[in-house]
Amino acid sequence: SDAQSRRLERQPFCDPPGSPRLSRQGSDVGRGSSAAVQHSECCICFEALCDAPVAVLLGASIGGSATGTRRACRHYFHHECATRLANSVSAYVCPVCRAPYSSVAKLPSLEEDAVRWLELVDVDGDGGLQKRELREVFAATLDVDLQSLDELIDRRWREWDSD
Repeated sequence: SDAQSRRLERQPFCDPPGSPRLSRQGSDVGRGSSAAVQHSECCICFEALCDAPVAVLLGASIGGSATGTRRACRHYFHHECATRLANSVSAYVCPVCRAPYSSVAKLPSLEEDAVRWLELVDVDGDGGLQKRELREVFAATLDVDLQSLDELIDRRWREWDSD
């Protein structure tokens, strides 16, 4: 299939053992579905994330406030898969890290709604993007070689991030 051939072209998928990307603090390595996360695949259907619209999980409400608007976790899913999952389970928890969530939010394109895009990509809610957040959204939404993406972000980061 076309999706399968695109995934093959994006090789190498796996970093060698001990590489910095595999040993980052907070990484999903060693947990269920970590291979899908590393390879930018939807951990529900295991197809490339960039092949369909993506979504994130929004956090559960805290202290009786309205439904959360911040991310419940850093994972991306196909919008259709995440919606189906949310409609079929009674416990709303991320299938990768088990973080509780209250709803699924489709990631708009930058052209569609840049403000909402930033809100949903900004995992820590600080109003800016960290290298990791940028890498994760690009890996989820663009059909790119992940190693080349990492190299580009590392090379250009000082130009993009003034502080």
